[in-house]
Amino acid sequence: MAVVQREQIKLGVLLINFSPVVQAGLQAILAKDERIKVAGHVADEQQAIQFIKEATGRLQPVHVVLTETKKRHNRWRISY
Repeated sequence: MAVVQREQIKLGVLLINFSPVVQAGLQAILAKDERIKVAGHVADEQQAIQFIKEATGRLQPVHVVLTETKKRHNRWRISY
């Protein structure tokens, strides 16, 4: 009886709005796991939506989205 191997599906990860240094570090960490594929990186949410639509159309879906958020320092106030 022949053993049929199932095609390994890689988890597609999209990186949004990371500085180049952080992005390179994340890609290096994620590349160590053969089950993960960095699908791409984009600058903002609008580009992410477009990227995900196009990737889905190519049958290369994005499964996980990682984004970096920046706090607006003047928005948060602490009163004593």
